[in-house]
Amino acid sequence: LWPPGHRDKQTMKMSNPKLAYPRVPIQTRIAHVLFMFIFLIHRPHTALAKHPPPNILLLITDDQDAILGGTDHMPFLKRLIADEGITFQNGFVHTPICCPSRSSILTGKYLHNGGALNNSLSGNCNGLAWQERNEKRSIGVIAQDAGYRTAYTGKYLNTYGFKTKWCDAPCNRVPPGWDRWTGLVGNSKYYNYSLISSDDGGATSERKKHGNDYADDYLPDIVANRTLEYLKDFVTSEDQKPFLVTTSWPSAHMPFTEAPQFECEFPDANVTRTPNWNTSHALNLQKHWIMRRLAPIDSKTLKWIEHTYRKRLRTLLSVDQHISQFVDFLEDNGVLDNTYIIYTSDNGWQYGQHRISSDKRQLYEHDIRVPFYMRG
Repeated sequence: LWPPGHRDKQTMKMSNPKLAYPRVPIQTRIAHVLFMFIFLIHRPHTALAKHPPPNILLLITDDQDAILGGTDHMPFLKRLIADEGITFQNGFVHTPICCPSRSSILTGKYLHNGGALNNSLSGNCNGLAWQERNEKRSIGVIAQDAGYRTAYTGKYLNTYGFKTKWCDAPCNRVPPGWDRWTGLVGNSKYYNYSLISSDDGGATSERKKHGNDYADDYLPDIVANRTLEYLKDFVTSEDQKPFLVTTSWPSAHMPFTEAPQFECEFPDANVTRTPNWNTSHALNLQKHWIMRRLAPIDSKTLKWIEHTYRKRLRTLLSVDQHISQFVDFLEDNGVLDNTYIIYTSDNGWQYGQHRISSDKRQLYEHDIRVPFYMRG
């Protein structure tokens, strides 16, 4: 799995976010998740004769940047995944928008090959064309065909569960390929959301509304608890089949709602002021029309940016603790050494770079370069 010319793990580390990244051919600048996945479940039979098929735990965050400090305060991620495996410096998404990027992570295809074009039903985000084509060859379907038990929990696609012309309300449809399913209806939230669940591959399903009580409803924790439930079910199953479990947190997507125990963390954390932070008017005039219309970042905007930065970091503290829980469970049950753990995000973020005070959606490094770690 080593990229050509990279035999030393230390050369793959991304400990310094200001390092000069090597440029790579455009055809290699895509999320490698599906390639890794297919390689792992379709290893040569000679390898399978010596070792059982590997388990796969795929962990996906939302809007987590790779080069502006997005992983700097996640010690469990570093110690339990990055330091025990490999850090891919050139982890890219081909478009920094949630639904198109996620459709590619799930299928390995660019958006123009049947994926989502944007975050709307009319843009094929969980649209009919998606359901009739690419969704039927997702990583879940591929894994099932290879003899894996599969589970998915958390955010799926931004319009999942919506009423449509082809799916009357309540639209509790479960995508093919998943034996166990807990899917978030709509876009990322932390409270006051609905989940669609199924324990029989979608033969039956139910929708449950959650409120705003931390103990019962905080979505990142619900996602983690359901992941642990699925892992326990698969590990203790008598059939001993390998598993693919996909965990998709809402963190660190807006509204950036941290768990109450982390509300006071990082009170003095400041955003990284890269050379392209709050660029000059003269420089922005050389860019496309959206960039030419952006005003300089003033003190009020900066205060809001740093408030957002701190809240985003706090949401990821829950994710970091969940990683520790997952690894501890796998180790306690004797399956860690035969489990590949892949960690990535659907796109990055900006904190004032190019005068963009928040969000992503631009084809700049901060938006398309994502965390990409693998242990196994």
